[in-house]
Parts: sequence; C-alpha cells; structure tokens
Amino acid sequence: MNPSTQQQHGLFHPLPLPEGRWTHITMDFLTGIPTTENGFDCIMVIVDRLSKRSHFIPTTKTLTSQGAAQLYLDNVFKHHGIPQKSEAKRS
Repeated sequence: MNPSTQQQHGLFHPLPLPEGRWTHITMDFLTGIPTTENGFDCIMVIVDRLSKRSHFIPTTKTLTSQGAAQLYLDNVFKHHGIPQKSEAKRS
C-alpha cells in the first residue's frame, strides 16, 4: 500500500464573533419553490450572524447582483445600515 500524498487537514476554527448586531451578515437564496401569484420563485434570505435575526425577501431566480443590492437597500439597509462584513452564496 502506498503512503498518502495528501496533506492532513487542520482543525476547524470557529468564525470570530461579530462586534455588534447587523455588523456581519450572511445572504443566501432559497430556490426550488413553487411560483407565487405575484411571480416570485425564490427567497433572498439575509441573516445577522450575532442575533440570528433574518429577513426573508421574495424575488425571482433571474435576480441580478444589481437587483440583489437594491433589494438589500430597500428591505434591510433602512433598518440596520451597511454591514462591516457580508458573506453571500447562491445555491
């Protein structure tokens, strides 16, 4: 049997705690849901990493990055401002 040439993985490190509420957020998109009467087929989910409070914003799968930024401004910014750090993914 040949020895492994892959490097061993290190230990997991927890993410640092945010300094305050709505300073670090995560954003994801929930897809694969039925289309509503208004034509929405996707939900933009924005979560505050400290408090775990969330905003769920109906949208469509064809949303552009500009559209996502506008949805953030219209639905989250007016309540919490701009975060120091944000993490986004589109699944």
